[in-house]
Parts: sequence; C-alpha cells; structure tokens
Amino acid sequence: MRIFFLLSLFSLLSIYSCKEKDTLSDIKGSIYEGNNKVIYLLDLTKKGAVPDSTILNFNGDFDFNLEITEPKDVILYFDISNHIRLLLLPGEHLTITADYANLDETYRVNGSPNSEFLQEIMQKNISCNLEIDSLNSIYRANETNQRLLDIMNQLQAKALKIFAKHRNELEEIINANTHPLVSYIVLSLRLGPQNLFDSTKDIEWFKKVSDAIQETYPETTIAVSIKNFVESVELRMFQKLTTEQRISIGNIAPEIALPNQNGDTVRLSSFRGKYVLVDFWASWCKPCRLQNQNLLKVYNSYRWRKFEIYQVSLDNDKAEWIKAIRNDYLYWTNVSDLKMWDCQASKDYGINGIPSNFLLDPEGRIIARDLRENQLEAKLKEYIKIPVEPRKEQQIQLQPTE
Repeated sequence: MRIFFLLSLFSLLSIYSCKEKDTLSDIKGSIYEGNNKVIYLLDLTKKGAVPDSTILNFNGDFDFNLEITEPKDVILYFDISNHIRLLLLPGEHLTITADYANLDETYRVNGSPNSEFLQEIMQKNISCNLEIDSLNSIYRANETNQRLLDIMNQLQAKALKIFAKHRNELEEIINANTHPLVSYIVLSLRLGPQNLFDSTKDIEWFKKVSDAIQETYPETTIAVSIKNFVESVELRMFQKLTTEQRISIGNIAPEIALPNQNGDTVRLSSFRGKYVLVDFWASWCKPCRLQNQNLLKVYNSYRWRKFEIYQVSLDNDKAEWIKAIRNDYLYWTNVSDLKMWDCQASKDYGINGIPSNFLLDPEGRIIARDLRENQLEAKLKEYIKIPVEPRKEQQIQLQPTE
C-alpha cells in the first residue's frame, strides 16, 4: 500500500514538474546605464492588461517571471518612446541586453527563435525609417526653395522606392510562413507615418497570416484576435462597397451642393455639358497648395474649351480658406461647409487623404481619378481637341520695277 502511495505521489510530482516546465517562462536581462530605473512589461494579448514592473538593480539587471499557456505578444519598455516588442512561448527563457538610452536600436535577445527573428526585422524597419527621416529633413531644408515642387517629386520617388523594397522583404517573410507570429507583428509595422500594410487594400495578406496562426497556434488569443479583426474588416469592406461603386470610373459622380466663399450654394450638376475636375483640397495642406499651381496652368489653357474646376475645401477656418483662394489665384468655383473631414462630400467620395480629384465628362461620369502633375493635361488632350490654327502663308509684295 505504501509503495502504491509513493508511486502515485511520484506520478503527481512528475506531472506537476512537466506542467511547471511547460508554462513557466521568464524575461531577464541587463540594461547598460539602467541601474535603479523602473522597467515595465505589458501583455498586449490580454485586454485591459495592467503592466508589470520591476526596478533594475545597481548592475542594470532585471527579471520577469511569467506563467503562460499560450503565445504572448509583449512590450518591454521604460516609456512610450523607449520600448521593444517581444514574442514569448510557454517554457521559453529570454535573455536581453541593451542600452537604456535607446532600447529598440541596441537590444539583443536570445532564447526565443520568434523574438530573435523579430529583432532582425525591427532593426531593418528602423534603418528604413531613418532613410525616410533623412528625406523629410531635405524637404524641410528646401521649404522656401523655388524648385520645391521638383524636389518633392524626387523625394517622393525615393521614398516610394524604399517603401516598395521594404514591403517586398516583408511579403517574402509572410509567404515563407516559418514564423507566423512574427508575420502577425509585421502587418502592424509602419514606414514614416504610413502603414506598410493596409487592412483594407491588403486584406488577403491579413487572411494569410490569420490562417497560418490558426493552423500553428489554434484557438489561442492571438489566433482569435486576428481572425476577428479580419472578419470585421471584411464586413466593413462589404458595407462600404456601395460608396466604392458610386465613385468608380464610368459611374455618374455623386452630387455635391455646398456654399462658396460668398455663401451661395453651388451644385456640381450645374456644370453638366463641361468637363469638370472635382478637386478636394485645404488651405493647410502643403501638397494641395503646390498642386494648385498645376491646376492654374491647366485651367488657363482649357477654360475656354468647356473645362471647369469645382474645388471642395476641407477647411474649418473661413478666413484661411479665403486667404488661400486669393493667394493661389483660384478664380474657379470653390465650395466648403468648413467641417474638414466631416464634410459629407468627402464621405460620399471616399476621401481619405488630400489632394484627391475626379475628372468628369460632360454627362457627369467619372473618367479618371487622382491625376497629378502632367496627367491632368494629358487626359484632357484625349478628350478635348485643340484646333490647330491654319498656317498663314507669308505674302510678298512685289515692288514695281522702273
């Protein structure tokens, strides 16, 4: 009987030991010049989680002990601008070294294949963001340069190249499907102010990552979270489908009826019979103000050939709006309800950023969208034929001979 009891006790201890080994994890490390500082650990997979914290000792060492049963997406930080992202599986023991001044650029992690791979990606993302910052510095240094528009175009081309290269690298990571949890974080990365992956435009990438996580870590919090997110985005896309249909090429443009700077309501439909550029802009939008220079040039060339511009301002300050109209010599139709992004016209046309425009034919149908630089004039040349004046033959007057 005693032997049976001891065997049973041994079995229970073995089971407990296995459980302890499988669920107990820790994150420990040493932060240079971090002695006596408070460091925090926040579990992003837990809704409404309260951050755990500990004080680094005189050597800058710290240790967080966790008991977890599923993958965890966590942030280790001193403050909102000084943090690192980590992935932790049950039973993993992470070791971190870094400098207190800038965790994200200096940290090194061991003990977790996911976190180690994520570190490589984060370092690359930081490098790309530094490149974008350098382009922004060039822009700021040339804000008063007369060639600012040309400089902006060159900088934009370089930024797009950096964006495309970084995005392609991240797509390859998702496609490889070796670290689906890392791919989950990749989807949230940004380059400058812009998301590298848009939940609407890139919904297939989100679905791909969701399926991979569900397959590898089924029914975990992260799996359920991204699955629910994908479903909510698809529902929102379905609900917005009617708006997209209204502003697709070939459809009649939605009516706009807004007051001009004098308070008189002007309807977009009042310009039927002419080609109309519906342009969304604002006085506070620098690219819009630069684009106005191109619009002025095109308008002066085509205003006599049944071409009009109907500008919708997303301003909220009437004085600034009118001042911009005068300073930019915008003598075409300008309307605004001064509600900025709450303007109903911007919602009807699905405006998410400005400048944005729509070219309409004489029947009010959309024939082109978001025309930039020389694209507007090129498109107008397709539809509006400028008559060629007949060449005048030089007349020679003969002098009578004596």
